[in-house]
Amino acid sequence: MASEHSIEEFFVGQGSQKLKETVKQQFNIELGQINNQYPVGVFNGKVSRETHVFTGGKSAIDLYSIAPGDSFNIFELKAENNVQVGIISELFFYASLIKDLSKGKFKSDFTEIQGLKRVNAFFLTPRLHPLITAKVLDLLNKDTQVSYYKLLYEINSVNFLVS
Repeated sequence: MASEHSIEEFFVGQGSQKLKETVKQQFNIELGQINNQYPVGVFNGKVSRETHVFTGGKSAIDLYSIAPGDSFNIFELKAENNVQVGIISELFFYASLIKDLSKGKFKSDFTEIQGLKRVNAFFLTPRLHPLITAKVLDLLNKDTQVSYYKLLYEINSVNFLVS
C-alpha cells in the first residue's frame, strides 16, 4: 500500500496531467501547475515558535494549484488506509484560511493568492468516511466563496472514479 507522501509525489509528477484532465472533465475547473506542501501556519508577527497562533511546524496543504487570476485549488489527500472524518475539518480550515488570505484579512508573504476569485476544495481519497455524505457536502457548499468536491481515485490503475 502506497504512503500518502508517495501518492502526493505521484500527483505532483507523472499523475498531474491526469489529475488536471479529470478535474476539468468532472467539474469544469481549469488547474495550473500541481504543487505540494503549501504552508498554513498562522503567526502573530514574525514567523517563530513563540509567535505561532495555530498549526505551526510542518502543517501544509497536501496538494494545490493556482489558476492565474482565478482560483486557488486545494486537495486534501488521503491514502487507502486513512479514512477518517477529520478530513472535513482539515479541508474546511485550509479553505477558510486561503479564502481569508485572498481577501486580505491576514497579512501574507504569498502575494499570488491575493485577489483570487474562488477557492475550490477537493477531498482526494480512494473512499470517504461513511459519515461524509452528500448532505455534508451540500452543507459545506452553502459558503458561496468556497466549493467542495469529492474526487475519488484508484492509485494502482491511476483512475478517477466518477462520484
